[in-house]
Amino acid sequence: MIKGKKILVIIPARWGSKWIPKKNLKLLNWRPLISYVINEVKKVKEVDEVIVSSDDELILSIVKEYGVNISYRNPNLSQDSTTIDEVIYDFVKKNPFYDIVVTIQPTSPLISSDTIKKAILKFIESNKNTLLSVEDATHLYWMEDKETWLYKLIVSERKNRQYLPKIYKETWGIIISRKDYILSTWSRVDPNSIILFEVPKEEAIDIDDYFDLQIAASILNYRYQWKIWINVIGNSLIGMWHIYRQLEIAFLLNVKPIFFVRKWNDLAEMKIKDSFYPVIAYENDKEFIEYLNKFNISVLINDILDTTEDFILNIRKSTLVKKIINFEDMGTGRKHADVVINDLYNFISPYKNEYYWWQYAILRHDVLFKEKNQFNSKCENIVITCGGTDPNNLTLIYLNFLKELQFKGNVKIILWLWYSIDKEKQLIKFIDTVPFNVEIKKDISNMWKELSNIDLALTSNGRTIYEIAHLNIPYVSIAQNDREMLHTFAIHSWWGRFLGRYDTLDFKKSLLILEKIISYNNIRKKYYDNLLTYDFKDNINRVLNLILDH
Repeated sequence: MIKGKKILVIIPARWGSKWIPKKNLKLLNWRPLISYVINEVKKVKEVDEVIVSSDDELILSIVKEYGVNISYRNPNLSQDSTTIDEVIYDFVKKNPFYDIVVTIQPTSPLISSDTIKKAILKFIESNKNTLLSVEDATHLYWMEDKETWLYKLIVSERKNRQYLPKIYKETWGIIISRKDYILSTWSRVDPNSIILFEVPKEEAIDIDDYFDLQIAASILNYRYQWKIWINVIGNSLIGMWHIYRQLEIAFLLNVKPIFFVRKWNDLAEMKIKDSFYPVIAYENDKEFIEYLNKFNISVLINDILDTTEDFILNIRKSTLVKKIINFEDMGTGRKHADVVINDLYNFISPYKNEYYWWQYAILRHDVLFKEKNQFNSKCENIVITCGGTDPNNLTLIYLNFLKELQFKGNVKIILWLWYSIDKEKQLIKFIDTVPFNVEIKKDISNMWKELSNIDLALTSNGRTIYEIAHLNIPYVSIAQNDREMLHTFAIHSWWGRFLGRYDTLDFKKSLLILEKIISYNNIRKKYYDNLLTYDFKDNINRVLNLILDH
């Protein structure tokens, strides 16, 4: 009830349908079509009663399970020629206890409770007799002139769409009428006293045929994408791979998510802005949760390393977030998330919500869909790439190894903007002393191009390992820190050689291992052949299904 007005919602549901047999019970993503509207109407607290009117006992028996009242329709009002106006009039005449009558079609499964409530409030605030849900259909239209057998443009001249007169199309989803008007005219629509209520485009679909059904199913499959927030980190200490992963996921989604970063993650904020995504910097968890409360968020993605139990539970208790997805999380909060994706680790998890190892690694699309490298019997081209910040300057360590080995081929060094100026000066000075060709590439936009025709990669034990592996490049890796020691893909010796953690590195032993890999063709060939068995292309679907499945 609003302002003393009792509100009735009627959902008319005939059994027959010429285009889709048993349409109102047709399964849409494994749920009866009519259930979508029922569930949304029930969320609108201002509605006093919800009635499903039908001529079929099966429909009524099924919808009763959804907790609404039912009305068996007189068979005389179930003919093909029967209008909905007649059905509504008949019911209201027998039940004149309501002031406002809302008709919602079960063939509008994407209508949201928020839209229904806004329509009712707008109608109550007006003195009109009718409200119709519509969508903007402004376009150039042509019509047939039968007298001349020619076609003519309806408007006087061709104009860009923004300059055309507004044209609206009924969605058939919502019609709101005053009881007195229905009883006095046998009609729900007063063309002289009407509100055209524009609904969001994604809610305007009316299921008339199988094509409409497929569109609705597709939208529902991706509905969580409508409001996705990505909470991510990226700075000189942690690195930038969290950003790259989430930018890749954002690229794969069908809508533009909003990014959130803590204020001291200036590198992350800069990279996100450079990628043309909206980003909001927040001070602390309290401020972040306040942002969450302002919006009806479908999915929250956290790519912030280990979460705490308090952080995740506060989001659960204090917000309306429907689904929480955490990446690279080994913290106490992970057991309270809906999904945890730990693609760098290979553990047996005690929690059913966790997904581990390389099968869930998201690679950048410039690498993912490129051909794998061919094996070269001679190790002539080496790439050194050690992450966005390379905190321990592994780049210089690898370069020193190659100098000691008197390597005679070509070396490509990939640096990013976050590699410090001091380290870069030190690196350039050292390059003047080496006996091989060195090329430095900075802040590249096409990783695959730089990794093509590479015979061996020298890298840190981070996510770049997966891109190198996908392109079938044998590698040598060093862990920057304790966390990278947990990245088990590179530690196994089937695809490359792991030398250990940076601060415990045995220089002489590492030098000997690297010399053998460069000098002996059969070692690299073994790594190359083992890498052929791994393909990361299916990972995209695995991860997106985990994010969007509901």
